[in-house]
Amino acid sequence: MREGYWPDVVINLVLDIIVVLGGFILAGWTARLRISPRTKSLLAPLVLAICVVFVVVMGAPGYVYLFIGDAQKDCRMAIPYWETSAQFSGMWLAHLRIGDCWNTGVYSSDYAKAEESYRTLLNHSIPPEVEFQTRIKLGQVLHAQEKYQDSLAEFQELENLHSGSPEVSFWLAWSLYENGYYSEAIEYFDDAIEKGYFPGRAHAGKGFAFVRAGDFTHAAEEFITSLTQTPDQPDVQNCLLRIQGAQGNDVICDE
Repeated sequence: MREGYWPDVVINLVLDIIVVLGGFILAGWTARLRISPRTKSLLAPLVLAICVVFVVVMGAPGYVYLFIGDAQKDCRMAIPYWETSAQFSGMWLAHLRIGDCWNTGVYSSDYAKAEESYRTLLNHSIPPEVEFQTRIKLGQVLHAQEKYQDSLAEFQELENLHSGSPEVSFWLAWSLYENGYYSEAIEYFDDAIEKGYFPGRAHAGKGFAFVRAGDFTHAAEEFITSLTQTPDQPDVQNCLLRIQGAQGNDVICDE
């Protein structure tokens, strides 16, 4: 079963079942009314039909398509089912599934499509924690598309709403770095490090910021610390080697 917010799904399915059962009860109740047989024959099926239509409109088939999509081994095969699910009222889970699939696909990622799905999801009424994580993901896919100013704006707004979040600090630091605000980036990398959020990569970010600022001594220190905590970082290893073998200040690193 894929990661999601299944309590919401279960609650909605239970409510749908209650509505249908209520329809049967109402239909049976109308049969006892002291009205003409002709009216009874029309009223009971009408009440039941209204309840069934209500359930359909409110999205019960949407959950069926959502479950079918979740059963697929490859999320790209699941997308058509999720897209069908998303057409029904309140099926924000489908948009979340689609966005995550395009963001971290098994074979390749399509960040533009992920961005579209996340923006659509944010137009729905969703739980606060889902909104927070979706906005984090939106900022990440903007960053991946090199839309650095848009990414920075997204994470700055998140910082205003969730000040002190280490996850926000980490991604805000990278966005500040990509936009040339190196001293500010270092401050937010420090906050992420202090709170234990991917410290190895945060030290690497500090190192790259020091390189851009021309402080190669501190950059090398940060890279060494980063590699001690997270050894498998080719970009950090390459930049550190360039610093150690550089003559003067001719260090250029491809992060």
